[in-house]
Formats: sequence, structure tokens, C-alpha cells
Amino acid sequence: MVRGVDFSARLRQLGIDIVSFGHFDDSSGKEPLVRDFEKLSKQQQSELRRSGLFDESFPEWTVILTHHWQQTFPARRILHVRHEYSPVVGERITDLADLTSQKPETHHLSNFAQWCIDPPLRKTLIAAMRKESYGGVQWVDYILTTANTWKKPIKQFELIVERPKPDAQGKYYYVSFCWDRKVEQPDPDHFVVRATNFVPTKELSVGQQTS
Repeated sequence: MVRGVDFSARLRQLGIDIVSFGHFDDSSGKEPLVRDFEKLSKQQQSELRRSGLFDESFPEWTVILTHHWQQTFPARRILHVRHEYSPVVGERITDLADLTSQKPETHHLSNFAQWCIDPPLRKTLIAAMRKESYGGVQWVDYILTTANTWKKPIKQFELIVERPKPDAQGKYYYVSFCWDRKVEQPDPDHFVVRATNFVPTKELSVGQQTS
């Protein structure tokens, strides 16, 4: 999706994988590469830029995945349902203007406006960003408000956010997390929120920047 328009059919027609953003690859340490985009003709690349699907060679669309299934509930019985899955991680390139702009939501790369970043963390991120020409931002969005269609609130809600450990290359992860109720931090790498009879009013977005 780009600005409310579904371009799935055209991307598939051109052989561009939607979920992987055209097989986006930044593992080389050089400029990120979108393999499916590089295979296209100059005319096709220009078309995708005009449509807003690419900014130069960076993918700009949003992937929306809907999971659904049929469920049979036996009459006059208590049924326990457990859902467990690995979420899709969003990712995009960011630069120093995202953190230093007074109105970051106006910057074409910005996602920071939707997250709460306290002043000390913002200062740390700016210092880290100045060492590189660009950085990476990753996030996970989790839809909570669908629970409001249930007969009762979520009786016991617990959320644990864990900061990833540095990888083999020494890459460190900065994690920003906030909630409109008490947040416990048992150690520097974990954030915990608990609620009783919880009725969600908005979705959950967890973001991290890699340096």
C-alpha cells in the first residue's frame, strides 16, 4: 500500500516480492540493494518511482498482512485458545534529520513521531547517527484493539519487551518503550507491563534503531 492505493498486482507482475520489499539486502555494508528492483529496465524503475513505490532505489510501500481462519466452538464446553506466532518486522532507512528535526513527522523517512524517545536516548541516537551516513530503524506493530470484540476485557495482560543482545559484529540495539501506565524494568534489557481487565484503546508499536 502507498497512500491508500494497493499496488500488489503491479509489483507481482514485475516479479517484485512484496513482503521482503523486493529482496531488500543491506548485508554488504555498502549501499542497500533491492535485488528485484535492480533487475528492472530503466523505464520500469521510473514508473515505480513516479508511483511512490520507490524513493530512488529504496522501497516505500507498507505491507499489510491479514491472518484469518475458521474455528468451531463446541457447545456447552469451555475451550482454551492460545495464539503464538512470530510477527513481521518492519524496517526502513533513516538519517540524522529524523532525530534533529523539530517536526520529524514532516520528514519523508520519519517513523520516530509515533514512538516516545526520552531526551537522553535521543542524544545517544544522534551521537551514534553522526558516525554513519544513515542507519536502520526496525519496528513491530501488534494489533491489540481486536480484543475489544470479545465479551469481556483481557482478564490478565502481561507484556515483556526484551532488548536483543549485541550480534557477532558488535551491533548494539537501542530500544524505546513507553506505556500510559506503570512500566517495570527489572534489568536494563527488559521492560514489563501488567494490567487487569484490560481494554485496549490503541495498537502497540515497538521500535528499535541499530547502529
